[in-house]
Amino acid sequence: MLTLLWPLLVGALLVVAALPARAEVVAEELEVTAQLADDGRLDVTLTLRGDDLGSDVQLRLDQRVPLGDLRTLVHSVDQVRATVGGQSVQPRVTHGGDAVTIAVDPSVVAGGDVVIGYRVTGTTSRPAGGADHIEFSWPLVQGLNMGVTSVVGSLTLPATPPDVDCKAGDPSAPHSCALWNLDRHTPRTVTFQDGPLGAGGVVAITLMQPTSVRPTAQVETRWTLDHAFSLTTGSALASLAVLALGGVGLWQWHRRLGRDEVLDADPMVIAEFHPVGDGVSEFRVTSDVRPGQVGTVANERVDPIDVTATLLDLAVRGFLRIEQFDVDGAIDWRFERLDADPQPLHPYERLLLDAVAPEDEPPVAVSRIQDRVGPLVPQLQDSLYADVVAQGWFSKHPDAARIDSRNIGAGILLVGLIATGLLAWLTSWGLVGIAVVAVGVASLFIAGEMPRRSATGVRLLAGLHGLRAILAQQRFDTLPKGHELAEISKVLPFAVVLGGRERWLDAMVAADPDDDPDPEALPWYHAPQDWHLRQLPASIDALITSIQGRLFGR
Repeated sequence: MLTLLWPLLVGALLVVAALPARAEVVAEELEVTAQLADDGRLDVTLTLRGDDLGSDVQLRLDQRVPLGDLRTLVHSVDQVRATVGGQSVQPRVTHGGDAVTIAVDPSVVAGGDVVIGYRVTGTTSRPAGGADHIEFSWPLVQGLNMGVTSVVGSLTLPATPPDVDCKAGDPSAPHSCALWNLDRHTPRTVTFQDGPLGAGGVVAITLMQPTSVRPTAQVETRWTLDHAFSLTTGSALASLAVLALGGVGLWQWHRRLGRDEVLDADPMVIAEFHPVGDGVSEFRVTSDVRPGQVGTVANERVDPIDVTATLLDLAVRGFLRIEQFDVDGAIDWRFERLDADPQPLHPYERLLLDAVAPEDEPPVAVSRIQDRVGPLVPQLQDSLYADVVAQGWFSKHPDAARIDSRNIGAGILLVGLIATGLLAWLTSWGLVGIAVVAVGVASLFIAGEMPRRSATGVRLLAGLHGLRAILAQQRFDTLPKGHELAEISKVLPFAVVLGGRERWLDAMVAADPDDDPDPEALPWYHAPQDWHLRQLPASIDALITSIQGRLFGR
């Protein structure tokens, strides 16, 4: 019953300090009549009687009362009216931050009672726990700037209350009213009496009403970071629900769009060392899969090494020749276009060949490759992506799949940030927004896994693992005698992209036991006249580093 009474009494105590001193003025009687409507609004009329009420009667009514734990009870006072000696007068109404002050000058009419009336909203509330009743509490007398000898009053209610509590006196230490009861003839009316009452004294009534009476109490909560992200049972369960649903959604999303199809056939054989005699085998590419495609399918991205391996592959296959030359104490390379046998090229291969070795134009040096090829790199990457999709190894353009997934993840993250801001500002459920942010961040991590390999792509990937193992273990003494350089040259582009090129370059060096210069020992790689094949590993490493640094290092 005292849920709202004590905050109101504390508020009334604060009002006492704000009242002007009027110790010399005491009203003989204060009569209060009040009526509570079904809609929760309370109409109050106070009548002051006395021989001399002075020239300034003030009534200060609390509008904002602290409830503790960052909450404030808010009341709304309106429809203020006043009469002096039966004549209507215009009261002075001042709205402060926490209270409204009503002032009347009795001297405007010679003698007579002073009547002040007002309507207040916010006196009815539903108790915590959802009890089956409505609680009413309001100081019907409060904030008067003069003392009164006696107080009498009545409160008319929509329904007969089961019990009533009446407190009066100093707000800091109120006592029970001298008399209060339910009228036998009008059981919905509570009457009360008390007195004398000092300036700022209160008479407060608390009682219960049926739930048909509308609760009007408004409670404001002051915003703090702790309150905005309060860990309560409700916010914790809601956050866990968001995380659980988000996790399930991300798992389903990745399962449908990012996880490779299940391998239901044998791995694809890409290349092998085919026996051509007793203990002799040669390297053969058994399917039309090139090194650039190999690298893209392996890691779902067009990397610099894929472009470099494609250049080496074009050279080994006779479409161009890499020529090393000295310049200013350093080395450089240029690409010379050759008249190769008419073989079909993939669009990305044709684009790269025309860029590094254009027809009827001077050869392109690696030192200038950024100027000629750099602007075409995005187009080259897109062409290679389109190629692996056309081959049926991916269900969607890998880069487009990642971009779409990142956009979705960024959208979830943005929604989470907005939700966090709104929930933290308007409620104490900011943790729910944080959970949405976590789902958005997780979706951005998953976005990189979105390219989905088809069943054929999975077969190819399994075949790549097998080829990598073969290249790492193949014996060099099984290569055809006298043709080791040609066989290793066919292997080299695949070893560059799959790893292990060092052992194959060393095998090339070992295949040339003499100390004579070898500037043209390889048809696809020419060097200065004093160059020896043992310099090939360093030259190839420098070539790869230079191409990748100039094309992709800016």
